[in-house]
Amino acid sequence: MEIVAYAAVNILGDVRKGAAAMFVAVSRAGCRYRGRLYRSGSQWVSDAQPCVHYRCLAGVLTRSVTRCVITCNDPIVLPDHCCPHCPGELLIN
Repeated sequence: MEIVAYAAVNILGDVRKGAAAMFVAVSRAGCRYRGRLYRSGSQWVSDAQPCVHYRCLAGVLTRSVTRCVITCNDPIVLPDHCCPHCPGELLIN
């Protein structure tokens, strides 16, 4: 991975003098995840867990998890869908 810059990231959300910061290597090469290289700006969903999403941006890999809200007692679980849905609901995937 070719390092092109170091970016100071304020981990406290604070810009006061002396506030804690960490340095993140910023790379044009992207992110490496499970042996595969992803370009900066790419996004993907876990093959094993459809509610887990990944994003690579400037060499930083982020993981987010969708939380499902279920409003019925008999939800239907469909393969390759993140959240179960209630009978009669419009499906958006």
